[in-house]
Amino acid sequence: MYPQDWIDYHDRGLTKMLSGSPYEAISDFTAAIKIEGRELLKSSGYEGRAEAYMQTRQWDLAIADLNTAISLQISSILMLGNVRQFRDIYPEYAAASDEAIGRKLHQTFYPNLKYEDLSQKFLTGRPLASTIIPDLYLKRSDAYLHKGDWRRALIDFRRATNGFSDYGDRWRKFEAHNFVDMKTFETTRGGSVKMWIKEAQGESDDPGPYKLFRFELNCSGEQIRTLSWAVTMHREIL
Repeated sequence: MYPQDWIDYHDRGLTKMLSGSPYEAISDFTAAIKIEGRELLKSSGYEGRAEAYMQTRQWDLAIADLNTAISLQISSILMLGNVRQFRDIYPEYAAASDEAIGRKLHQTFYPNLKYEDLSQKFLTGRPLASTIIPDLYLKRSDAYLHKGDWRRALIDFRRATNGFSDYGDRWRKFEAHNFVDMKTFETTRGGSVKMWIKEAQGESDDPGPYKLFRFELNCSGEQIRTLSWAVTMHREIL
């Protein structure tokens, strides 16, 4: 029996992923996206399909779908937060005034509404308590990690944790039993990055035993050096 609406396709896609059939899940999520007419509700379809793409190691396709999901969420609820939270998520707007940011967002996403009806909440209200948006940023951060784009992974991790009160686990998996500590991840003007890597020694991701390494990676010169390392039997908390 064929699904009747987008919810049926979406739910079947989730089931297919859990049962280890990500390619079939991709097909179902694609159908859900095509059927659903409301743009905001399509966000969960793009998010689900991105996770299926990640299971099949199609990182660029996963990132593209997460881009769309984030855009749909941002365009619908961003001004329900406040300008301070916006600055935490998007530090690249540091030079813009609060008024300029509010006007730009209003013009871009809410041109049919009165600016005065939105600006009071955005300029003086409380931050948005959302789990959807930081989840999307963390998932895109993980996709960038798997792809090997460390810098973009760090940007998205900081968008999630700076904008939403240290949301998410600082240790992000990028290979079978390897994790990078995004909270202490450093970039330098010289083009190198410094990072802590945790290598789990067991057959699962459960705490300990594991090795800790601190690396410096020169991306332009394709050079890497070990700054320090340690072996521990317990979960490390940096």
